[in-house]
Amino acid sequence: MKENETLYSTVKYILELFEKLFDTSIEVNGAKNLKTENPTLFVANHFTRFETFLLPYLLHNYQKKRVRVIADKSVFVRYLGALLEKIGAVSVDNPKRDEIIISDLIQGNFNWLIFPEGRMVKNKKVEIEDGKYFIKEGDATHKIYTGASYFALKSQWIRDIFLKLRSQQDSTVVSNLKEKYSLDINTPLSRLDTYIVPITINYLPIRGKENHFTSIASKLFKELTPRILEELMVEGALLTNSKVIVNIGEKINIREFIVEASSLAPLNMSYEEQEELILNKQRYKLTDIFLQRIYNNTVITFDHIFACTIYYYHSTQIKEKNLKILLYTIYLKIKDLNKYHIDKKVVSDMENILSDETSNLYEQVKKLALSQNIISENKETIVIAKDLMNQTVDFHEIRIKNTLKVYLNEMSIHKEFMAIIKECGEKEDEEIKNYLFDYLINEDLNNFYLAREKFKDRKPENIGKPRFYDGEKDEGVVIVHGFSSSPKETQEIGDFLNKQGYKIYLVRLDGHGTAPADLATKNHNQWYNSFNLGYKILNVKCKKVHICGFSTGGLIILQGAYKKNFLGKTISINAPLKTESIKIHFVSLVKIWNQYVSDEYKKESMEHYPENPDSNYSEYYFSSISQLKELMEYTEKILQKIKLPTLVIQGSDDPVVDPISGDEIFENISSKDKKLVKLNFKNHGIIRGKNSQKVFKEVLHTLLD
Repeated sequence: MKENETLYSTVKYILELFEKLFDTSIEVNGAKNLKTENPTLFVANHFTRFETFLLPYLLHNYQKKRVRVIADKSVFVRYLGALLEKIGAVSVDNPKRDEIIISDLIQGNFNWLIFPEGRMVKNKKVEIEDGKYFIKEGDATHKIYTGASYFALKSQWIRDIFLKLRSQQDSTVVSNLKEKYSLDINTPLSRLDTYIVPITINYLPIRGKENHFTSIASKLFKELTPRILEELMVEGALLTNSKVIVNIGEKINIREFIVEASSLAPLNMSYEEQEELILNKQRYKLTDIFLQRIYNNTVITFDHIFACTIYYYHSTQIKEKNLKILLYTIYLKIKDLNKYHIDKKVVSDMENILSDETSNLYEQVKKLALSQNIISENKETIVIAKDLMNQTVDFHEIRIKNTLKVYLNEMSIHKEFMAIIKECGEKEDEEIKNYLFDYLINEDLNNFYLAREKFKDRKPENIGKPRFYDGEKDEGVVIVHGFSSSPKETQEIGDFLNKQGYKIYLVRLDGHGTAPADLATKNHNQWYNSFNLGYKILNVKCKKVHICGFSTGGLIILQGAYKKNFLGKTISINAPLKTESIKIHFVSLVKIWNQYVSDEYKKESMEHYPENPDSNYSEYYFSSISQLKELMEYTEKILQKIKLPTLVIQGSDDPVVDPISGDEIFENISSKDKKLVKLNFKNHGIIRGKNSQKVFKEVLHTLLD
């Protein structure tokens, strides 16, 4: 036992070393399902050889109880075989395999791990026929084994019978059990029920490529077989540059299946006959239940959505922007089902593909598809080689020659997921665009109405409501208002540009246009997200999107100019890098004051007398001013990274924003195409009322240039 514990510690050390030396991370979800003393049989999907070592270690780490595993006979060679035997692995061909597993579970000495698929499913092609699960390998179809259910049911049944009868020394049943499973009258048996715990192991991403393992192997061996090379390329890459997500499913109590089947047994039925009835009746039902839980815990990745989308798209060609819109639409529909586990990275990267910001996951899967000739590019069009997606690839080569087919195969049994993919893939591009546009508009309006309902003392609906204006041009302008204000502030410039034919979206920054207390709970990242939602709305409708921001909105769109890759213009009006207002400098003093006084004397807000009280709040919360200060500091740091065409407009005698702000923005941005316009205004709100037409004309001239 001591030697085996040392080996477990060695495996643990190696796995921790992988995480430190390479880019591999291991995440375990549902660990609460491991909190049990019951004899447990773990069942898991099987994609790599690595799982034979990884899962027993992980489970032992959480339960502090040894986990033995069935392994393919091919791995019991030389030092590897010796290591496996010493950590408790048993070859699938061991003639005493069944007795060893059942004996361990009866006595509760060790837990067990079994891969019910019976083999590595490299192509991830699992099918359901007549409610049963099968593995598809080329033209061959293999049943998924019910052995795990057999072991769990039999261990529970035998434990119950032996505990009931073991005092009867002359019992034939007791004698047979004692001999077959190494039991004795004094053998301590677990009185706890046997559990099955389903496990789903996910790899993000799957990429076959040269790695440390292929380099080492090529030096040690003169020639590597294609199969060994494939396994080293795929599994070595998974070990050195991936994320492993292990989802632990809900426990299944085997006693419930025993009781259910036993209730159907005639009173005069022998123990042996009862056992046969239980096994025959329940092993298939139990297998289907835990397999469903295994496959339902699959983590949906960007690659899954991409692979299925291009496969079921109704044509072999699609504009890349339309592909991104389609991917985003499908993602939203899948997310709204609230049924599937979606990789956290998909959320941010899906947002990025529609807001013209860098989407690493999209670029990675696109690169993979190009490298395997699944897609090609023709200017702005993606050409899909559907014949290659349908092509039969050797089972031991598919992971490196047609990786997207593996992802497609994996999702084929998820009916609701595939129904969404097929439904969207059959629709014309314009229909998808219209659906997504309406969805995003409704999302923004719902955000506004939900926020507004929380406050009795709130702005009128027409002041705070975000709004869209349609136009005949295929260009749009996202317009962002200032701090503590609302879309009402930007209505005049929106009306002006809309009359010139531009599609317009007046953004409502989160916390604005409702009540000051709403703004007090929001941060500048949430403001940026509001702007991004407006950008996505117009991006669905327009070939080209411009961004225009007033005051704090000017800081927000400068942040957008830094993050986005788009064709439009950036227009910043009276953006505050520095401010003439003492309020923003007063925040630090208030924080100090609040630390040393009782609650009744603490200050959370102060009165504000805005230039346009209809659109602006008349109260400032210090938490909000603090966020504005952070945004100003952040914007100052990123100016040099802005390279897109930019117009900076600054009022010469702005009483709120220090006019030097315009000069600093203009001088520090790296854009080759940039312009600074100073206008002789003595007020801050230069996009409303008297003389605002001067500003509008400068904006229009830049858009037309």
